This record gives sequence, structure tokens and C-alpha cells, in this order.
Amino acid sequence: MASFTASPANWTNSSDANFRAWGSYIAARMLAVGLVQTADTGQVNWTTVTAPASPSTYPGYEIWRFADSLQATAPVYFKIEYGASTSSANNPQIRIQFGSGSNGTGTLTGTLSTQYLSGLAAVATAVEVRGSGGTARFMIAAGWAAATIGMFFGFERSKNSLGADTTEAVLIIASNVQGSSTTSTRFWTVWSTTLGDLGTVTATACPALLPPGTTGAVGSQVVASPILHNKAGLFMNPGLNAVGGLVANFAANATPTIYMYGTAVIYYSLPATAALNTTGFQGDNVVVNSTLLIRYD
Repeated sequence: MASFTASPANWTNSSDANFRAWGSYIAARMLAVGLVQTADTGQVNWTTVTAPASPSTYPGYEIWRFADSLQATAPVYFKIEYGASTSSANNPQIRIQFGSGSNGTGTLTGTLSTQYLSGLAAVATAVEVRGSGGTARFMIAAGWAAATIGMFFGFERSKNSLGADTTEAVLIIASNVQGSSTTSTRFWTVWSTTLGDLGTVTATACPALLPPGTTGAVGSQVVASPILHNKAGLFMNPGLNAVGGLVANFAANATPTIYMYGTAVIYYSLPATAALNTTGFQGDNVVVNSTLLIRYD
């Protein structure tokens, strides 16, 4: 597994060069953490693709797959498309969908997921990026310093009671901004490799167990709150890609070690403006003191 940190410039679609830069950056990070790009024909060429000319268009796509030991029995493939948001051709946006296979020419096969969107308002300056991944997971947050919410998406296999990966499903989290928190959507989703979407949620709130008040500290102990994915009305064991916390306990840009399922996991504490909206990751006016931490190891 690997974490990544960068400040690439110009996450906009204002030119072919800018579009190629942010799209190829995401692709390079997925490759670096151990995900595998397939040999499907028709995939994007980052030296020749042109920027989207209108909203809701996607000039290029890639097909990727997991590369862990469970891939043989519970294959996970995903198609990621690079393009523009519904509000502006200049706003970067990705569209991602999961399936259990690919036909070799860019079409996913098997039981498919919903197409999920994640994007950010165009940024013409350096963009802060943080994330991490492995052969069966990925997590990225980008553009929170200059955009209201920023691009934020991640996925990982479901977990058993000990925190080990299972073949049951993929846990997906994402946020999509159209220029302000009032036009954003959030996804806290479960996709089964055999059953499809199970309890897809589009909401302004993220289920998490946060303590009341402004602090979760008791002596030397601090509460970090797992994010709970809903599967057909039932909460699953939490994933490791992200956790919630209170601003008073987790300073912006800190990298605390948090024990999840008894194992030490390093997280990156996003600044408050990165917490999927302007008033806390749980939703507008729900928990104004909350923040979001993404896996960073």
C-alpha cells in the first residue's frame, strides 16, 4: 500500500494540457498503488485526448481491476471516465462504475453498479491532493483549498469482524460538487459483485458515530468515528478508507495513527473546508465541528 501527496496545478478543463494533467495524475496514482489497468481497446491516450467542449461530456475512459488475492473468486473491475461536470465544461469530473468483468472493448460486464460522479469546481492554481491505495482500494481528496468541497472519492472491499477484506461487496464513498455545497451530492454506497447496488445512498449526511459536544477526548484517549455503510437496511462492518472526527481533536493536515480493528492505521486530517461541505462531513448544519480523515498509509 502507498500514500501520495502532491500539489499539481490547474485542475481545470480550460485547455487540452490542463485536462490531460489532472486526468493522467489520477490514473498514475491508481497504477502506483497497485491497481491494474486492463488491455481494453479504446482507452484514453493522455498525449492526444482533447478537453471536453461541453458539460456532462467524457472524452476519455479507462478500465481498471483489483489485483488482490480475492480477485479470482470475486472479481472487481471499474470504468473511470474523465470529463466535465453538468454545470460547466471547465469543471473537472470523473464518472466511475463497477462491474465483475470487461468485454475487452471498454464495456463492463456482469452485475453493474450505478455510475457515480465526483468532481470539483475548476481550480487555476496549485491543488492540494492527498490519498492512498492498494491492490483492492483507493482513496483521493483534491482541491479543497480552492473549491467549496473538492473532488473526493474512494472504494475498498467490505470487511469482516476482524477488519480483513471479504468477497461480499465494495464500499464506495464519494462527493460531487457543482460549484457550491448546496449543489453537491454525496454517496455512501455498497455494491455487491453478484447482487449489484445494495442500499445506495445519496444524501447530505454521512452515518457515523460522533460524540456529542465539541470534543471527543477523554484523558489521553480520542474518539475517531467509523463511517457506516448501509446494505439493504443493515449497517456493515466499517471500511478503513475514511473516518470522522471532531475538529478540536484532529488538527488540519495532521497524520494521526488510529487503531482500527486493533491495527494501527495512519490517516490524514482534511481541513474543515474539505469535509464534503462547509459545516461538517455529516451534512449541512448537522455537526459543525466535525472533520474527515482519509487513510494515508
